[in-house]
Amino acid sequence: MQTYEQTSKWVLVAVLFVAVSGWVSNAAYPAQHAERIEAGATQLGRPDTADEQTFEQLMEAAVQGDAEAQFRLGDRYGRGQGVLRDYTEAARWYLKAAQQGHDLAQNNLGGLYAQGYGVEQDYAEAVRWLRKAVEQDNRYAQYNLGVMLQHGRGVPQDYAEAIRLIREAVDQGHTGAMLQLSNIYGGGQGVSRDYDEALRWLTKAAEQGNAQAQVQFGSICAHGLATVPQDDAEAVRWYRKAAEQGHTGALRQLGHRYRSGEGVPQDDVYAHKWYNLVAAQGVEIAAEERDSLAGDMTPEQIAEAQRLAREWESTSRSKPKTMGNGNRRMTGPPPYFEFAFPPKQEPEER
Repeated sequence: MQTYEQTSKWVLVAVLFVAVSGWVSNAAYPAQHAERIEAGATQLGRPDTADEQTFEQLMEAAVQGDAEAQFRLGDRYGRGQGVLRDYTEAARWYLKAAQQGHDLAQNNLGGLYAQGYGVEQDYAEAVRWLRKAVEQDNRYAQYNLGVMLQHGRGVPQDYAEAIRLIREAVDQGHTGAMLQLSNIYGGGQGVSRDYDEALRWLTKAAEQGNAQAQVQFGSICAHGLATVPQDDAEAVRWYRKAAEQGHTGALRQLGHRYRSGEGVPQDDVYAHKWYNLVAAQGVEIAAEERDSLAGDMTPEQIAEAQRLAREWESTSRSKPKTMGNGNRRMTGPPPYFEFAFPPKQEPEER
């Protein structure tokens, strides 16, 4: 029989999973940008999978009908890499590649239709392209369509089909799907609520590099929830892993930790650094926290904190940034949809 303390800890775990699951469900539209930012949204930088082709080379190949080039050109326009961001152009080139059966383009085109970026919002068209990609066993589309079905976004809610697709994505190593499966078990959506299973999938996602899962697991470590012992240093370790991927929620947590000295030596300079990095991305509460802290610091300490922030920014600029659930995505689209980046091109043998 569980003690009162054990029961209380499971209640806290329940609150964590249900809150996160609800956030993913409710943060589906651009109008709720403020909530997304608060939950850890940020912009993408240049991904580490960027290809070496010039824009002119891509355009030439795309015009000649090369589906891979068309997809990569759509990606360039969608993320504003080397050109001004233009979702209309992104949709145009994704469509050309998708019509040739390019599964990543089909997934990304479905995302644009689901959210009305560069095209008129059309859920039926979004689902049509996602299903085409799913037919090719595309893990991004399995995840995306699964989440749409889970929350009834543009399609009738269908937990059984949603879980089937999400599990297929999990089988292909999709860490966002692992996190989603954790939320499903934690929230009891279409399955019996099972916090042990929820924690198992959360741990898997975190261990395999999902930034949002790392933040959630860090929070569990910080509070000592479920079967996880309370450990501030371990919490900081997981927050740092997510911060290294650009997760703004993790950056802010590090600011809190350095300010309070929980899990790390208390250090206002480092706290200011982390808050400043988040504030630079438009998160007002982080700016308030930074400015409040600055009132107790010397000009020399503030200058050092700013130097550290610039140093961090310069070294992390080439890393793909993550939004609330840790997935790679374009700037702008809501958290539940994951866009696929082009795979890295290997140099041709001479």
